[in-house]
Amino acid sequence: MSDPIMVDIVSQKGFIIKNNANDVDAKAVLYRNGEEIDTVGTAYTYTWKLWNAAGTAVAKTYTGKLVTIAKADVIGKGVLMCEVSK
Repeated sequence: MSDPIMVDIVSQKGFIIKNNANDVDAKAVLYRNGEEIDTVGTAYTYTWKLWNAAGTAVAKTYTGKLVTIAKADVIGKGVLMCEVSK
């Protein structure tokens, strides 16, 4: 059995949109056995979901290893999740 894949979500700009002033860039970084895998982003499928603050409805769906969450997509607060599949 191989080691599981760990997913880190990183952003150079941070994850907070404050005063409607900025967008957020998010990138999924995959690790197996402590080594980064799929650096180009073509070996896996990345599906991102922006949930509303209550976590009850998906406000927007994005695809790709690197995504940009536009400030216009977030009303109040939101929760960003990334699903990775082969």
